[in-house]
Amino acid sequence: MKTVVTEMQAPSYLDADFTMICQDDSMIRSRISAGDLVYIRTQKSVEDGEIGVILDGNTAFLGRIWTYPNCLMLRPDDPRFPSRTYSGKQLEQVAILGRVVGFTSIIA
Repeated sequence: MKTVVTEMQAPSYLDADFTMICQDDSMIRSRISAGDLVYIRTQKSVEDGEIGVILDGNTAFLGRIWTYPNCLMLRPDDPRFPSRTYSGKQLEQVAILGRVVGFTSIIA
C-alpha cells in the first residue's frame, strides 16, 4: 500500500492533480500493481470503498478508504496485506489526500 509521490503530469482528460508510483501489489485485485503510475484528484474526503490515498506522517498509502465515527480504515485489495485503522489521536496524524481517478500499467 506504500506509494511514492512523483512530479509526472497526468493526462488532462483524467482531471488529476498529482501522480504516484505504486510500490507493492496490495491493490492487485483492482489491477493496480507495483510500478504502476496512479493518478489522483485532490480531495479531503472520498465515498466509502473508493480507492484513495492517505498521508500517514510522511508516507502516502493507497487503498480502499472507509470512514466510521471517530475511525478511518484503509483496506488493501489483496488479503496478504494488512488493513490500516486509525482512531482517537491517530486521526490527527493522517489525512485523505485524494481519490484515484486512473492508473497506467507499465509493461516491461
